[in-house]
Amino acid sequence: RIKLLEALPGWFWNARDKWLENYQAASLFAAKHQHLRVPRGKINTWIKAQRKQRDQLSQRQQDLLNKLSGWSWDPFADAWAEGIKELKVFHREYGHLLVPQRFVSNEGFKLGIWVNGTRSQHKNQKLAIERVTELESMESWVWEPLTYRWDEIYNRVMSIKHTDIDYKNSEIMP
Repeated sequence: RIKLLEALPGWFWNARDKWLENYQAASLFAAKHQHLRVPRGKINTWIKAQRKQRDQLSQRQQDLLNKLSGWSWDPFADAWAEGIKELKVFHREYGHLLVPQRFVSNEGFKLGIWVNGTRSQHKNQKLAIERVTELESMESWVWEPLTYRWDEIYNRVMSIKHTDIDYKNSEIMP
């Protein structure tokens, strides 16, 4: 009977052995991909469970997880911090925060998608107030870039004196 049980795929007598098997699978993924953004499945589920039950893990287990390439106890906070860092780099380089949606940083961070997603979260009132405050404290941050652009162009047009326009030729006179 023992041999029959041990022959079953995934059978372990000791839960610690099962933890090590999952750790090894996560470790192999991390070594191959240099991150732990694992697609849905067994390893992904296991990683999420480790984060949730951190307080129940032994110090050795926590140390092993911390050694994995790309391991994070809070990947959402890390992604936020990376987005803010890349947004500041963008501002230094371009002088504004109107990030094109398809913009990817030199580090490979999809900043345009991150900014768009952040604006959507704000619009749907799903963005934490601390994050709203952090963005609003940045010079030239706008929540509605299309409205901002429209207002900017409209104000430029309105600043032109009507006498400077040759209506007959529809051109702005020098």
